[in-house]
Amino acid sequence: MQRLLLTAILLAMTFAAGPAHARTDAELNSKLQTMGRWSNEAWHIARYDELLAAPDLTDRQRARVLGYRAATRGGAGDKLGQVADLDRLVQSYPEVAREFDWYSTRSYAWVQAWHLADRALTG
Repeated sequence: MQRLLLTAILLAMTFAAGPAHARTDAELNSKLQTMGRWSNEAWHIARYDELLAAPDLTDRQRARVLGYRAATRGGAGDKLGQVADLDRLVQSYPEVAREFDWYSTRSYAWVQAWHLADRALTG
């Protein structure tokens, strides 16, 4: 009986310490897919900010939201916003950034921002 009780307590502690309250990927997918893309309007970016502020996101999910926001900003023509999000993603979540190759995406965004600035300055 003591052995059974000890096992039950250990199992309960194991599950309680894990990410039991983390938002599921399916929930996050549905939120991200209903948000629409390619808009840099304040209300649209605010929806991403709300998701990022949620305490129940894992680091991997938070990095994914930043990646979506970066893609949305870049698609809307806000290269500096895209670069800022990608910089934050790479600096805050380096393991996730390596896994999904966000470093290359960030480098490409920097090159695009440089070319846009160069074109604007040289006419």
